[in-house]
Amino acid sequence: MEDIDMLYDYYKDNNLAAGGYAVVACRVKDDRLEKRFTELTQMVLSDSRETARLIIKLGGQIF
Repeated sequence: MEDIDMLYDYYKDNNLAAGGYAVVACRVKDDRLEKRFTELTQMVLSDSRETARLIIKLGGQIF
């Protein structure tokens, strides 16, 4: 597996995690947990943006 393939997998997994965290944040009743899952969503999305930059830098495309 090449570097760009691993980055694509990592990018996909980050986006799936962000979606899951966002859903949980919307469904929990505890404000403290909602805040924590919202923070997790933002952290993962930030990492996803950085991964997308690396993919593009290596000549890949983000759809």
